[in-house]
Amino acid sequence: MRDVYLRVALPAAALLLAGCAAGQGVRPQPPAPTSVSVPAGGVSLAQLGFQNGPAAAVTLPRGARIDQRVDQPNVLTATFTSPAPAELAGWLRGHLGEGGFRITADKGDSLVFVGSGWSGAFTATDGLSALTLRKDP
Repeated sequence: MRDVYLRVALPAAALLLAGCAAGQGVRPQPPAPTSVSVPAGGVSLAQLGFQNGPAAAVTLPRGARIDQRVDQPNVLTATFTSPAPAELAGWLRGHLGEGGFRITADKGDSLVFVGSGWSGAFTATDGLSALTLRKDP
């Protein structure tokens, strides 16, 4: 009985291990974020202390005040207390393209955009606004 168990169990274990190791190929890396010169009157997320993602490619109007932040390799988020959401949305409309991003949705003070292997959104309510960038899967 033990021999039957070993003849069945060992090959099954080998197949299981081989199956777990299969498909672990190398993922292609998205293109590096575009190098951006910061426009007059602006500041990049990198200059505001963000260290991950396309922080050098996303700019905001100088004087933007960040209330809360998340700075991780796969996501950047900032909530703003100033300037007004309409001003931030207008700035992003005018400058996201310079950083290699394309706006895919734009309504009111809300934007959705993509570029350089990242997806982003800007939204606002009651004088507060937030910007999030997520690394594409």
